[in-house]
Amino acid sequence: MSLNNLDETRDNAHERQVIKDTAASFFVGESRVQTPFDNNVKLFFSGGADTTVAAMNTFILAMVCYPEVQAKAQEEIDRVLGAGHLPNFADEPSLPYVAAVVKEVLRRAS
Repeated sequence: MSLNNLDETRDNAHERQVIKDTAASFFVGESRVQTPFDNNVKLFFSGGADTTVAAMNTFILAMVCYPEVQAKAQEEIDRVLGAGHLPNFADEPSLPYVAAVVKEVLRRAS
């Protein structure tokens, strides 16, 4: 169920709020939805949310503060993968600088 699939011919305020709260729990680790399974739902949906948010914030801050690191990592990705290709785990040995950036971000975020 998504907001786009709601039947607009009837009152769906509760359903709309449940969808919004569930989606928000993926990003902020909290939900205002109260159910008999509330604690289990929060644990399932928000596990690791704080770590993910901290890592993303740390990464963005580091790339803004150290543009030379961002440029070097981007150059390595472009050189190894070429344009239009996403890395996968098999590429990690060929991307030592990017791997080091990721490890440093995770170290700082924890």
